[in-house]
Amino acid sequence: MLETLFASTLTDTLTLSTTLNVIFASLIMGLFISIVYIKTQGKDGYSPGFTITLIMLPAIIAIIILLVGNNIARAFSLAGAFSLIRFRSAPGDPIDISYVFFTLAVGLACGMGYIAYGIIFAIILCTLMV
Repeated sequence: MLETLFASTLTDTLTLSTTLNVIFASLIMGLFISIVYIKTQGKDGYSPGFTITLIMLPAIIAIIILLVGNNIARAFSLAGAFSLIRFRSAPGDPIDISYVFFTLAVGLACGMGYIAYGIIFAIILCTLMV
């Protein structure tokens, strides 16, 4: 029973078109979220580096999720890596942290193949933030 839990033979093969669609969709949604962040923070209230992060983070998360696939060992490794990132970073503005979680959620949706749900989620949340 436990052998089937940890078996990694049932991995999905990634096609180039699927990978490019996921990356493109996550970059577009990251750009959309970044524009909303700029509009809500005003001209002096945002960091240009942070806006670049908001654009890139969904694509990075989507690629990681695509590579993890259905492998449980990779998923535990991913959880460990994310916890290290969390403890190594200084606490910031709560609205900035919420935007980071927002981009993480969009990247997860795209990486899992739920691009339409990610778009709907991004549109609804961006509408609420404006």
